[in-house]
Amino acid sequence: MFTRTAAGAWRWMRIDVPVRIVPLVGVPIVWAVVWGGGLGAIGLRIPFAPSGWLWIGLISLAVISACVVFVAGALNWSAKATRGALALEIPFFLLLNPFAEELLFRGLFQPRLEALIGFPAALTVVSLIFGFHHAFAGFNLRFLLWASLGGFLFGAVAAQYSSVVPAMLLHSAADLGIFLFGPWVSARRQARISLTPRASGR
Repeated sequence: MFTRTAAGAWRWMRIDVPVRIVPLVGVPIVWAVVWGGGLGAIGLRIPFAPSGWLWIGLISLAVISACVVFVAGALNWSAKATRGALALEIPFFLLLNPFAEELLFRGLFQPRLEALIGFPAALTVVSLIFGFHHAFAGFNLRFLLWASLGGFLFGAVAAQYSSVVPAMLLHSAADLGIFLFGPWVSARRQARISLTPRASGR
């Protein structure tokens, strides 16, 4: 188990934000404004009734729970975070990262590819590219497959609502479970195990 600090978070964010996040946001927006006919062309619209928000909220809770179980169980990641680290990580994982990745993958790539090869193939290709692009950050195969599975969910929801906004919310929920709640739950579980008296051998 390790402790995430503000200095450690800033060390990778100061590179990730300008090198990855800014292009992920910039490319779709430039395309939409210059060639696509506006931001609606990359799914930046809120097209559904209030009842739709209820369904997205319920699915988000399920996503958080599944991601916590995955991190604490399959990956066994455990970490504590200082307040400074959380001050940087929470806006990154809840706002910046989901907005940027969904805008590119589900807002720009998926609809354009769907027009060429159809929805099922486009969903599959984009979801796998989305999942495996996390390899650049050093994540293992289990995580890449889990991220690809998440990509299928995000892509299906974006297509259902013709908007990337619900996909962004689900992506935020996944990041919350994977990077914040999951490591915390795993650390608490490991702490309880270490405090449990071992049965004496006979």
